[in-house]
Amino acid sequence: MKMEIKFIVTIIDVIIDYFFDHQIRVFIDLFCSFTFVDVFVVNVVSFLHFNI
Repeated sequence: MKMEIKFIVTIIDVIIDYFFDHQIRVFIDLFCSFTFVDVFVVNVVSFLHFNI
């Protein structure tokens, strides 16, 4: 059990390190972009509406 938790934490650390090193700039640009947010919201809303 202890080893599993340590393994998962290590994986999360690696993912976060990679994400921050390589993707954070793109991530910030996308999420600061209102067009991206609008498109995302519209897609989610239409998806939910379609499935209810």
